[in-house]
Parts: sequence; C-alpha cells; structure tokens
Amino acid sequence: MRSDARIGLRCPLPHPCLIHNAHAGSVAGLGRGLVKEAESIGLPCFEVRRPGGAAAVAREALEQGYDRIIVAGGDGTISQVVNGVAPRFDRVELAVVPLGTGNDLARTLGIPLDQPGDALELALRGASCEIDLIHVTGAGTEYCVNAASGGIGARVAADIDPHDKVRWGAFAYWLTAVTKLIELKEYHVRLELDDQTHEMPLYGVIVANGMYVGGGFPIAPAASVRDGCLDVTVIPVLPVLELLAAGLNFTFGRHYADRIQSFRTRRAHLVATPGMSFSIDGEPTRTIDMTFEVLPRTLRCVVGA
Repeated sequence: MRSDARIGLRCPLPHPCLIHNAHAGSVAGLGRGLVKEAESIGLPCFEVRRPGGAAAVAREALEQGYDRIIVAGGDGTISQVVNGVAPRFDRVELAVVPLGTGNDLARTLGIPLDQPGDALELALRGASCEIDLIHVTGAGTEYCVNAASGGIGARVAADIDPHDKVRWGAFAYWLTAVTKLIELKEYHVRLELDDQTHEMPLYGVIVANGMYVGGGFPIAPAASVRDGCLDVTVIPVLPVLELLAAGLNFTFGRHYADRIQSFRTRRAHLVATPGMSFSIDGEPTRTIDMTFEVLPRTLRCVVGA
C-alpha cells in the first residue's frame, strides 16, 4: 500500500463478519480452511451460494448490523459486496482476504496474497482508511473498486476459461490475452476527460483506481486509491509485435507517449464505434457508452503495509 494511503487510519469496529465466495478463483480448499478458522473464533460467516450473489449477501449482513465486512474472494466478489452496500458506505468498512484469481485490489492495498490466515488476522485487527471509488454510469449505475477495462481487456475477462483460472491462477489471464492478439478488434474512440478531448483508434482502454489488472499487470504504476483521480490508459492500434514490445516497455516503466498513453483525470466519458464492451473489476458487463467519475475517499477499507 502506498504510504499516503495510511493517512487517516482508524481502528477496527466491533462487529465484523466474513462473506465467503465458495466459487472464487483457484483456492477453494484454502477458502474452506479459512471458514473453519473463522468459525472456530466465533466470527459470523455468510456463504455466497450462487454466482453474482455476493451483493444480496452483503445487504443482508449490513441489515444485521455488521460494520466490518471481510470479503474472502476475488476482485469480482469485492465489487459485488461494494455495490451491495451502496450507497450506505458510512455504515460499513471493507476488509479483504484474497482468494480469487487476480486479487488486484489486494495487491494495491498491501494485503498478503498467499497467506489467508495472515490476511484474516489483518482483516480483524488492522486499521482502515478511506479509499476512492469509481462511479460508473451507462444504462444503470454501479461502483467500481479497482478498474474498468474496455475492448481487449473486457474480451479477455469474458472469454477466460473458468477451468484455466482454477488450473493456472493469474497466468490464465495472460494465456487468454495472447490468444486475443490474433483477433484484435479496432475501435474509434472519443475520450472526454476533465479539460481535454481525444479522438483516436484504439484496441482498448483501462480506467483505473488501483495499480494492477489481470493478476498483477501494473497498468497504472503511479496510481493511488486516495489521490482523488482516475488513471486512464489507452492501448493503441499497433502491429502485434510492436504492441507486445510496447506492453513490455510499459511494464518496466519505459513507455513513451507515442505508444501507450496515460492520462490522469477526475472524470472520463467514452464513446466508441463500434460499441466497446467493458469489464468492471474483472466481471463482464454490457456494450455501452460509459462515464466514469472518481468519488474521493468514499469507502473505508483495511490496508496492509
């Protein structure tokens, strides 16, 4: 976790509960062990029994008076929980035990990734601070915690094989992304930011609150979840080999403005032709023009080192 995110820390609230997604990622056995550990110390546990059901479970937990919800799952489960308690963010804190495939928000927050017991200890005893959210509007309204990916990133999220996620973990994102390089789809995009408008051909765009997408790819290495800004990265139309080279350069901080461009803004409105599909926190959504707006320091969340 970036050091500036630790400003405004607050001690734990008295009524935690655990929401466990039995379908999350590639570590179902770890999840079962975590639930047993939680139950052994008297921590109330709610199980998400169907895909997409975490929002309803979170609303139930909130109505029962729990004010620190510990999410044991991946980025998609976290996103569902946040949307489930919205807009009553003043009544609850969020903590994360990363049991998903990508666990990108947990990386940004400094949560232990491969030690669910340590992550649970942090979730129970750790201090919290306020983090930003992304308000997404299109046909409806929802909240994004980590990142929204349009174009190639959304196609990867939609087409990734669940069995590959179980077998390969975060590497499954990279395998799927490579297969998409032979069928890249070009979009003409109008991107309206705070004080500037860009029109350009693109393969994809990422609107990020956190630093990582796709199981650890540093799409916004300078991002902070407490800076009141969105980091927008565009994937340009390039020959495949040049695109791969640009991606490697970007990963190691050697990106250039004429290859992969990044912008910092408080609001972004995107219109694409043809229509661009998006994934919100790794979960596919509809093809539609979207507006993204940062909500500064809206949700209290437990952070690590």
